[in-house]
Amino acid sequence: MMEFGIRGYDSCGTMPFIKNLHRYYRDANCTEIWRTTIAGFQQLWFAIDSAQLGVAGASKWDAYWAVYDRNSVNQQTYWMTGPPSEGYPLTPTYYAMSLLYHVTAPGWEIVQVEPWEDNDWLVPNGDDGKPIWDHEFGDVSSDQSEKELAGYAGPNGELTIIGLDTHGRDLNAVSPDAAPSYSIGGLPPNTTFTLALWNANGDGTNTVVTCFPTGLGTSETL
Repeated sequence: MMEFGIRGYDSCGTMPFIKNLHRYYRDANCTEIWRTTIAGFQQLWFAIDSAQLGVAGASKWDAYWAVYDRNSVNQQTYWMTGPPSEGYPLTPTYYAMSLLYHVTAPGWEIVQVEPWEDNDWLVPNGDDGKPIWDHEFGDVSSDQSEKELAGYAGPNGELTIIGLDTHGRDLNAVSPDAAPSYSIGGLPPNTTFTLALWNANGDGTNTVVTCFPTGLGTSETL
């Protein structure tokens, strides 16, 4: 999967309209989409979905602030760092991808996490029997918001489980709800895991919370 990123809207309030730029998140300040935690969330979700669907690899576009020619200076919004005029600040997307890259490695095997049902991978039809179609984004899935999970296994017994609650798909602030819990079965017993969180404080950064050992059983609640 080549060149995945995030896009917002071409226009917002009194901000200038630039066709196909997809720059704005339509909040009160017309924030540029790459600055938001939504951008990090959506791209981490894409990475998890890619793993769930068996995609062998995906290429993030772009990892750094970049332009291709003088005509593209104001035409890019897909960065993981901000522009040099701001000192290349790290974005929520940077931290989301950094967490993923620090707990997995190229070549690891994707492990499917059950349950896995039709609505997790098919684009269902609407009530009229026709595909659901959005005028801007084309076919869209009506998959319900839920806790998404993907597993990654390394060649030397390494194991990472990544979870993301898609109820937060449109949230660009601290969640008013308590952190969701996950009950995960099939974990190796008597093994110590590290719990790392992205965006725990609503600022789009990473936090290593604690290390916890699994017990004699194979199901743990986090």
